[in-house]
Amino acid sequence: MGYLSPFLFAGLVLLNFCGCGTSGMNDGSLDPIVFGVVNQFPDHPNYLKEKTFTAMHQNTIIETLLVKDQLFQVVKQFLTAKGYRVIAADNNEVLRDGRADMVIEIVPRNVFKRDGAFGYGFADRNFLLGLIKNKPHSYVAMELKMSRKNSMRIITTKKEERFSAIGIDAMPDQWTQLTKDEKERFKKNLQENIAKTADLLLLRFKI
Repeated sequence: MGYLSPFLFAGLVLLNFCGCGTSGMNDGSLDPIVFGVVNQFPDHPNYLKEKTFTAMHQNTIIETLLVKDQLFQVVKQFLTAKGYRVIAADNNEVLRDGRADMVIEIVPRNVFKRDGAFGYGFADRNFLLGLIKNKPHSYVAMELKMSRKNSMRIITTKKEERFSAIGIDAMPDQWTQLTKDEKERFKKNLQENIAKTADLLLLRFKI
């Protein structure tokens, strides 16, 4: 057998895993392959103020801000553009009961060495009286997992962390202290960060 480059070999392995190529159609059928999407992210993002001493850190949940569904919508849009059908799912049970052929899980992760920065949210840092300072930014930390019906194999992407500067010098102590316009600015920044992170990870599946 001739030599296969590592990239070609990896592509053949993934093609075999999906069993679907890029058409989104089941073999011998006109029915599209169905993806179940499991969104494990928390319902609301975090608002994290990091200060010199851990006891001074402030980490709250923004209960009035709903952006979780955007993760599902980004994945759905990506898959439907490829010809697949997409359903929302609570877990992998949709593989066993036949409602889905494949499942993608959206998994929140912790930001490396950032206590309390889990999944998504907003943060700034001010250490040593401002000598070490990170201006306000949104963050997203996640990975994707893909599994298929009648298979024990799971493909997991490498964790991706993305940070996006908001363009202000400091966050107030609480989300409620932001003006309406500032809240919209924060929300838009996080939504753009979510979309870029999800698209980047989806491209790694090469489906």
